[in-house]
Amino acid sequence: MRVLVIFLVMLLFLPLASAAQLTFVGDESLKELPGSGTPGDPYLLGNLFINATNDTAILIKNTSAFLLIKNVSIVGENKRPGIILENVKNVRIENIRIVRCSYGIKIINSENITIANSTFKGNLYCYWKSKFAGDADCKGGAIFADYSRNLHIINNSFVPHSYLFSNIYGVYLIMVKNSTIYGNRFVSSVKCFPSAAFGGYCKGAAVYLDRSSGNEIIRNTIP
Repeated sequence: MRVLVIFLVMLLFLPLASAAQLTFVGDESLKELPGSGTPGDPYLLGNLFINATNDTAILIKNTSAFLLIKNVSIVGENKRPGIILENVKNVRIENIRIVRCSYGIKIINSENITIANSTFKGNLYCYWKSKFAGDADCKGGAIFADYSRNLHIINNSFVPHSYLFSNIYGVYLIMVKNSTIYGNRFVSSVKCFPSAAFGGYCKGAAVYLDRSSGNEIIRNTIP
């Protein structure tokens, strides 16, 4: 176990190093990272390339210390979430790139989360409803949050990876309060699919709110 911890810490100091899944549960687990977990000196997780093909790239759970996730690239095959934040507070994510994950960032029962200056490309997942070609149902999206508050989603780009892979939802909020979506750019967040049974269907949205209140959506671009 000690060898694994040393290996993960070494990765943090190697620019654009490759890593497997990184999991942190509880504030004590974050102490292996640089920083002290305070507002002025947050723990730092950065400068990484992570393959999210077979597992979630970064899982943070049950923490309240201040954490900065910065300069991280996550690439998947539309099967797993890129980042999961569950029951956490005080996390800032900036200058990251998440490509082809089922969900770019999934936030559950969390608060005081900032996601800024980042790029989300082609995050969704599909499954076949029948044997007919094209008869698929697709879900997922770039940022999904439920039962959370004080989220700040600022100056991000939500763009397709290709014609087949776009962010089917840009920002999808369920039971989210007192949050801000500001200055983001959403491109092709509505996706249409052929269907053998119905001749085709469309779903998705740049921003979708369900049972949410007290939120501000300001100066976003939806070309």
